[in-house]
Amino acid sequence: MQLHAVLRSFFLHCADINNLHISVLYTCSSELHTHQYMQLREEWERNPNVAFIRQNRFRYDVFKILNPYPSKSFPYWFFGILSQLHHRLAYLFTPLISTVDTPYFILFLVDDALFVRDFRMTDVVDALRSHPDSLGFSLRLGRNTTFCYMNNVDQHPPDFLPLTKDILKFNWINAEQDFGYPLEVSSSVYRAHEILPFLLKIPFNNPNHLEGGMNWFKDVFATHRPDLLCFEQSVAFSNPINIVQRVSPANRVGTHRHYSTEELAVLFDQGNQIRIEAYRGLIPISCHQEVDLVFEKREAFR
Repeated sequence: MQLHAVLRSFFLHCADINNLHISVLYTCSSELHTHQYMQLREEWERNPNVAFIRQNRFRYDVFKILNPYPSKSFPYWFFGILSQLHHRLAYLFTPLISTVDTPYFILFLVDDALFVRDFRMTDVVDALRSHPDSLGFSLRLGRNTTFCYMNNVDQHPPDFLPLTKDILKFNWINAEQDFGYPLEVSSSVYRAHEILPFLLKIPFNNPNHLEGGMNWFKDVFATHRPDLLCFEQSVAFSNPINIVQRVSPANRVGTHRHYSTEELAVLFDQGNQIRIEAYRGLIPISCHQEVDLVFEKREAFR
């Protein structure tokens, strides 16, 4: 249900979506969920820019998806070997990874994200190219994000430097709460050739450990990438209405029983989907914000 919504909202609001390649790394905990992922896979893989990959070994799968080199080339195989090494051993070889000839960019997304306003990924990439002192581009931050949901406290936005009428720049090093959390996997864009050698040094086997490791080592970027970019207003936010992992059970999450994964699976099986148009123009006050779900029948069930 939620994966279907983030994909549909992404395609609705990203004006140059056809320039992107989208990989969905997924795993299943029941026969019902497996069946529903197969439904989505069949539907979305009609688009040549979307690929579904069932998780086998999370760390290896992530690096296989993000491998920046042409397949069957020596750098491709070398990077593949590094991704299978223990992180302490991989760390020794990361200087041997050459800069990608045509640098590309990585957008991390999670399945409880929703896009709420139009944007162009070309603008994101151009801004990162024009401002090499910026570590990444957050799609979830903006002047509007004055509350930190995860810590349940207000946060004061940093001093912004307007770059265009829609894009802002700020220093993340001494910023508060979400503004001082520059490396995350819910909806941020990074340079591949910069982030991949860094990721190879991190031990992780699930998304939570991946993000936790990124944040733990963020200071390695403090001297040469002290800034972060974002839009004037957030174009995406995460709707933390349920929890699907047991790695970080302390993470704040909604408790509405009708939004449990089991309840949503039943509703999806009955032909329902989240009506993404209901959130167009929403201005979230936080990167994570609980909002009620609005449902409608999927086309095949109308």
